[in-house]
Amino acid sequence: MQTKKKILIVDDTPENIHILVNILKNDYTIIAATSGKKALEIATKPPHPDIILLDVIMPGMSGLEVYKELREHTSCKSLPIIFVTAQNEDENGKNITFPEDTTLIQKPVEPELLKKEIDQHIS
Repeated sequence: MQTKKKILIVDDTPENIHILVNILKNDYTIIAATSGKKALEIATKPPHPDIILLDVIMPGMSGLEVYKELREHTSCKSLPIIFVTAQNEDENGKNITFPEDTTLIQKPVEPELLKKEIDQHIS
């Protein structure tokens, strides 16, 4: 029996986490965090997730800050990250530049597109 791949969902809005969990729960093992700090605690300790779905705009620590911290951690340098966001602009109205080694999916999430992107990263 094949073990399910593990996805870490990071979003400060519980409703958004529930939406993603409902889309993915049959095919993957899901772990959730509602803050960047908690996401770092989970992602940097074994067993590591296979992929992270990361909100961009969060209080305390943005998704981009979480990304930078993860890339500095040896075990997370190549961990696939998909940014899931409703916004492409920061608080000043400037377009957010996403790192080249990540994927961006707009909210509201299209379930089949999300699954396709995940599978491309962790199949």
